[in-house]
Amino acid sequence: MILTYAGATFIVIGFAMIINVLGLVEKSFKVIATCQDSVRVLSDRSLDDDHKEAAMQANAKILGWFFLVFLVGGAIALVAPAAVIWVLDFFGLISFDAVMEAILSIEFIVIGSLLAVAILWLGNRRRHGH
Repeated sequence: MILTYAGATFIVIGFAMIINVLGLVEKSFKVIATCQDSVRVLSDRSLDDDHKEAAMQANAKILGWFFLVFLVGGAIALVAPAAVIWVLDFFGLISFDAVMEAILSIEFIVIGSLLAVAILWLGNRRRHGH
């Protein structure tokens, strides 16, 4: 039982740490800024349609790139910690199924979510020198 919750905790902490190391939270702010720029461009009456189209295409390329970054980064963050547990299960040290069941329990979801937010918040504070 303790190993099961330790494995579940490892997955949550591993996910949060990988998200943090890859800078996905900071990149999400760049996505928001790019979207805001798109709205600004579309509402700018001083720009003609050609300029608006060029700016929107440039922003679409940026957003497409971020989509790939989030897709790959999110997959790494999900798969890497789970793969460690799977390997431990393969050697009979822990049950992958039991760890997944623990992760899906409401108690663990609430506690794990709070823990992940705290880790991301602390990492963000350190990165910005607070």
